[in-house]
Amino acid sequence: MVLEDVRRPTGPSLETGLTCSSPLTTSGAEATITWNTGETSWFDYTQASINVGGLTTVVAYVGTVLHGKFYGSTVTWTITYTSALLNLACLINPEGLSVLQGVSQLTVTRVL
Repeated sequence: MVLEDVRRPTGPSLETGLTCSSPLTTSGAEATITWNTGETSWFDYTQASINVGGLTTVVAYVGTVLHGKFYGSTVTWTITYTSALLNLACLINPEGLSVLQGVSQLTVTRVL
């Protein structure tokens, strides 16, 4: 599976244009998933929560598949960041973060 974030064409685990005062707050966006079969799913999502705990910061997004494979399904997308790297990035560049990478997990749920 390849996940392409329409708002950030470089990929799902790469955030750009973030500020250090509010580094993980987003209003949501749209993304396209290209499955290993060549089929695609297009979905929109909004930020659902931010959980800072110990060494990691987890941001959760929730959305709905609006077109393509799994149409109508619910999408839950979590990205886990290392909190120390987030803090270090802000110390190095307090005007804003140019990039922030994390580990992504995407769950597609279909109610039967």
